[in-house]
Amino acid sequence: MASQKPLRRSLAGLFLAVIVSGGILTATRWSDIRLHLTVRKLRTGDEGEQHEAQARLERLGKRCLPIFRQLIDDPHPRVRYLAVDTLGRLGEEKDFRWLVRALGDCDSEVRSRAVQLLPRWKDSQTLTVLASLLRDSDAELRTEAVKELGKWKDEEVLPLLVAALNDEDENVVGFAVNHLGKLTGQRFGYKFRAPREEKQKVLARVRAWAASKGLAPSLPSPPPELAQLMTPRRKPAPEFSLTDDTKNSLQLNHYQGKVLLLNFFSPG
Repeated sequence: MASQKPLRRSLAGLFLAVIVSGGILTATRWSDIRLHLTVRKLRTGDEGEQHEAQARLERLGKRCLPIFRQLIDDPHPRVRYLAVDTLGRLGEEKDFRWLVRALGDCDSEVRSRAVQLLPRWKDSQTLTVLASLLRDSDAELRTEAVKELGKWKDEEVLPLLVAALNDEDENVVGFAVNHLGKLTGQRFGYKFRAPREEKQKVLARVRAWAASKGLAPSLPSPPPELAQLMTPRRKPAPEFSLTDDTKNSLQLNHYQGKVLLLNFFSPG
């Protein structure tokens, strides 16, 4: 055992380059090596190991934030989700932009988590982002935005919720009605599982009430940088190739931007 101590000390003095999602960290102590192993477990472990690694990194306090900022671009959606989760709960003021950036992620769970954590920065900038999301093409994201607006407890969100009554998605409409009721003390009686005809009657009453209060629907245009993130998001297609019945090789990436019909059959 004694002979191992000099070896450990010499290893501890080695200069170890650790690559973390495109960035480089330098490790010169055993604590840095353990940090590297924790980050690796966060990126490659199973779900339980990932949560354990996330908690261990968060015990570093603000020192963990640079690591999670780098992981926001990790190729694995689960890792990006955890990065957004930590930055949203523990991040500094400048980390607001990372959550906004995550709204353009191709994974719906990453986007939804970013929306849920935006209100931690409760200011006019946050309200602008949430209001802009009511124009997003993703119904799930619009639903999350309405939910967070309902927690705002401020009269300035009422015109936004009234505008959400015109949404094509019933979940968005339902949460908008219920939050309008909670914020104003009204009992509209909207039920998600009610027949469509009954829902339309309730909506007519809500719109009439809003008009009597001078609450006109209002949705601001999203800022240009946010509008770019709100364009339809697509996951990149996997590499794909096959040989057709004339022995020609077909590669999917050669047909980018085109409609391609593949007809598979088994020779008789």
